[in-house]
Amino acid sequence: MSSEFKTLFIILPTKSMFGDEISIAGQPHVGIAYLAAMVRGNNIGYKIVDMCLGYTYAEVLEVIRQYKPNLICITCFSCGYDRAYALIETIKSNFDQPIVIGGPHASAIRDRVLKETKADFAVIGEGEHTLVELINVITVLFDFLWEIGLELEVLKM
Repeated sequence: MSSEFKTLFIILPTKSMFGDEISIAGQPHVGIAYLAAMVRGNNIGYKIVDMCLGYTYAEVLEVIRQYKPNLICITCFSCGYDRAYALIETIKSNFDQPIVIGGPHASAIRDRVLKETKADFAVIGEGEHTLVELINVITVLFDFLWEIGLELEVLKM
């Protein structure tokens, strides 16, 4: 796998269990850390945007514009699903990159998450190996289309 493939992980702020509108994480997001370790271990480029650190939607869109990821991954807890859905809608209104939604919310409602959002893929359960396999499939598809003379702008590397 080439490090030319670029993955963007986005961590959203969520409502706290005490009802506060925005919860600031007291520690790094362990799930994203596992995913980042897997993609890095497979020579796949990645970047993490943790919106708990104060990133706005406009700043996230600017990161996407500058980084030009081949795949955008968003983690989602059920207590903040509305923010994840809104972010996916905002991204899809501005960019064509495929979006993967994962995390506890996607695992809980399974295929419904794809019906309720414009996400292209949902990862159910532990996603470390699944994400790497998805990236491999996307890369093989891109290579195949390139070989037969077709170009798919979304997957351009």
